[in-house]
Amino acid sequence: MQGNQSLGYGYCHVTANSTNSFVEAKINIAAGSWAGGVGGRLDSTTGAHYAAWIYPEASPTSLGAKTLALIKFSNWTTWGYNGTNNIAMAQVPLTGTVSNTWHTVKMTLSGNHIDVYYDDNTTPKISMSDTNSPYLSGDVSLDLYDATILVDDVSVTSP
Repeated sequence: MQGNQSLGYGYCHVTANSTNSFVEAKINIAAGSWAGGVGGRLDSTTGAHYAAWIYPEASPTSLGAKTLALIKFSNWTTWGYNGTNNIAMAQVPLTGTVSNTWHTVKMTLSGNHIDVYYDDNTTPKISMSDTNSPYLSGDVSLDLYDATILVDDVSVTSP
């Protein structure tokens, strides 16, 4: 899959109606892009879902360039956590080259617990439980915001 969305959000989603699942994809975000990643437990009517996004080197986001973030969308374009808009549930800095390079992003969803992996399926970079009205089922998605993104080897599996 290849996507390019200019000045806005873009989504590709698959009906999965999953509860506990692993969502994984290889992602390559072009230099100068904003961000993109994988999503899980998507409500395809409202857009509410969890997303694991990569922010490359030149991303102008307030979360910071070279960042991996776990984001909770309340609809197709609004995100935040614990009543504050535009903050990630969790985020970590990334090292090495982020843009124009293939990276594996994996999100595991089990009950209200979420783990996010980046280029390593053995140790999560982010591990947390959503104690604020967690999403417990839904579809899977590939997400982007103002980005040129290449995606390959997408998989959704049950634990």
